[in-house]
Amino acid sequence: MRHQKYNENYPFVIKPIEFDKYTDISLLRYALGATMYMPGTKDFLQAIIDKKYPGLTTMVMCFEDACKLEDVPAAEENCLHLLEALDQKVKSGELLYEEIPLIIFRVRNLEQFKHFTSRLTKDMVHFITAFNFPKFNSTNGEGYYAHLKELTERFDSLILDMKELEYISSAGLRILKRAYMAMRRKEGSLKLKNVNKMVMEVFEVTGFAGLLQFI
Repeated sequence: MRHQKYNENYPFVIKPIEFDKYTDISLLRYALGATMYMPGTKDFLQAIIDKKYPGLTTMVMCFEDACKLEDVPAAEENCLHLLEALDQKVKSGELLYEEIPLIIFRVRNLEQFKHFTSRLTKDMVHFITAFNFPKFNSTNGEGYYAHLKELTERFDSLILDMKELEYISSAGLRILKRAYMAMRRKEGSLKLKNVNKMVMEVFEVTGFAGLLQFI
């Protein structure tokens, strides 16, 4: 894990590794680490930009027990601004995606969950790792899962890990283009990760670099 990564001189048995929301769930489920829990009204953007907490790996923005009912609208606005600003910082190169903590939102109830997510964009979702459902039980669970399924379909994306790909041929590019067009037709997205330098050069020469998203 990247926990304690800032402590470079520590004699780790296994050296820290990088992870993000797209990491395989078999590893990601153990990656919570140091977590900052705060009300959704907390302005935490600058702390992320300044890397104020080097050991921070996860943050939870709360709309429920840490947030008064009358403050929920302001909390939603603040969280939407956070996601939008992070997207802008990453696109401008001011911030690296891997420098951003895992972000989790603790919703207040199903109604608030639906209201908040109705305002999300695909760019914003790129920074959300999970939603935490309060007082989850057999009565309200079905509603939460049904809406979560709707969100998955709405923000559908295909992620290809190219770690083992050393070179891509014209046939591979055709397959990639078909996948891209298929995701575009359903308003989804195609994301590539762990692309090596040689493959990236092929993407740049062929124009694929301008079509695809890299994480």
